[in-house]
Amino acid sequence: MIDDPETRAALTSIGLSDTDAVSFRAAKTVTVWDRDSDYAVIGAWNIDEIPVCVHRVTGEVFTAPPWSDEMDPLNTSVRTFAESLAAVDRAKPLSAVRYGTNVAASDQVKAFLEAIDADVLADPYSFWQTIIDDIKNGLYVE
Repeated sequence: MIDDPETRAALTSIGLSDTDAVSFRAAKTVTVWDRDSDYAVIGAWNIDEIPVCVHRVTGEVFTAPPWSDEMDPLNTSVRTFAESLAAVDRAKPLSAVRYGTNVAASDQVKAFLEAIDADVLADPYSFWQTIIDDIKNGLYVE
């Protein structure tokens, strides 16, 4: 189902873990996405049940909000996606409780994510940029 060898290797060797930091839930079974067969669903953002999809050939990872025809870039690969999830999880609590201010918390998370996958984070429509903005606005109070 997944043509990209790096993606297959990442999914089988490191896998994806559920994380409470950003409410990601890994799919129990990777399936072809019903909206576009070029993509496979590897999980969902649990809050809104937003599918997280990987391009079956290139290995790029996207979110696919059900209310939009557009996909938002997430990471350049499954490996960088897994690394990003782990980095954000290690950064908890994602609020002023740990970092002094919500802005400082968002700056720290942004620095972690830029170190992992700067190309995608530079895109203003990146889903990670939305997470960073939410942290900055205090939506991750723990």
